[in-house]
Order: sequence, then C-alpha cells, then structure tokens
Amino acid sequence: MPPPHFAPRHASECARRPHASTPTGTSAGPALAFALATLLIVSAGCSLTPSESPEPTDATARQALIERLEAEVAADRETLATIVTQPRDVDANPLHDDPEIRAIADRLTMATRRLDALRESTEAGAAE
Repeated sequence: MPPPHFAPRHASECARRPHASTPTGTSAGPALAFALATLLIVSAGCSLTPSESPEPTDATARQALIERLEAEVAADRETLATIVTQPRDVDANPLHDDPEIRAIADRLTMATRRLDALRESTEAGAAE
C-alpha cells in the first residue's frame, strides 16, 4: 500500500485505507442510537402532558382510560421494585443515574398526574 500522502491508484486502495473522519476501535454507533432513543422518548413524553391530552367525554371511555393508566402505573411500579431490589455491584453507577429508572419515574409521574386529574374530573362530574 502506498504511503498516506500519495493518492491511491485504484478504487480498491481507497477502500482499504482508513479515513481520518472514521475513528477505529470506537463504539460511537450504540452511543448515538441510545442518545437518539432517549431524545425520542423524552420528546414523546413531553408531548403528552396532562393539560394537552384530550380527555374522553364518554363515561365508558373515561373508565377504560382510568383502568389502562392504573395498569401502566402498577406495571411501572413493579418494574421499579424489581430493579431496585436486584443486587448491585458496589462499583456500579448509582440508581439515580440509570436512564431506564429515570424514564420509568417520568412515566410514573405523568401517568399518576393524569390519573389523579381524571379521577377528580370524574368525581366532579358525578357530584353535579
């Protein structure tokens, strides 16, 4: 192979030659994928805030939504309990740095707020 300062004679030489913009031995792909996934999850979660979410007006649909939210909250709480009770290595990152736990906590917070708002509006509607 010719020294790097010479132009390649054939296209096959280009393919074999490392490019300055392509780091070798790094794992930037998974890190980028994780960052994109986190961004999508956060942006999707932010777009579903309780004040912006349309609430069903039909009592049956409202009750179905309440039941679905209760099931989601219960599942997230169970997942958190499972994660928190697992033995951890002393050198492991603290739980508050775990992105999965943060995502679950954010979902729990939003679902609980929405559930509370639905219950309050249902009780207010029943009292009228």
